[in-house]
Amino acid sequence: MTVLHAPPGFDDPLRFIQSAHVRIEQRTALLCELCKHVAAHGVDETSRKTADAVMRYFDEAPLLHHQDEEQDLFPRLLAAAPAKTRAGVERVLALLTAQHGEMDRLHAEVRPCLAAMREGQPVPLDAAICGRIHELYVEHIAIEEAEIMPLAEKLLSAAALAELGKSMAARRSRAG
Repeated sequence: MTVLHAPPGFDDPLRFIQSAHVRIEQRTALLCELCKHVAAHGVDETSRKTADAVMRYFDEAPLLHHQDEEQDLFPRLLAAAPAKTRAGVERVLALLTAQHGEMDRLHAEVRPCLAAMREGQPVPLDAAICGRIHELYVEHIAIEEAEIMPLAEKLLSAAALAELGKSMAARRSRAG
């Protein structure tokens, strides 16, 4: 029997962020599969539904995730970093923030195609851009999982994590 576990909540914000990483990676892989499907079968009912699901997901979830990190996690992490490691932390956070910008730009490039596909219009989906989106997220998540999450677990106090979780929850209540 398979036991289903509820995703982490805002009372465990670091696990919540990590669970978002899993979902984002799954959706970017689905975007790549959509490219292959459209190349082989054109815009059919499967591609219409998939384009809709991918577009709806990327219109909201990664934006909130990026805000969680840039507005809440990264500043708290930088403030907690010891002086001797602060410059290195700043460099990693600057890289991750720049990657967020590239992700947003690439999504904006494919979104019109996804919207057209959702409506059944036979439009090409650029496999190179979709592949770049997936690769960029995989690279980005690997950096966060290897460097940021362990650092956050080490440096952030229980109070800072509680505030992080509250801010993340508030952001979603405003967005929803």
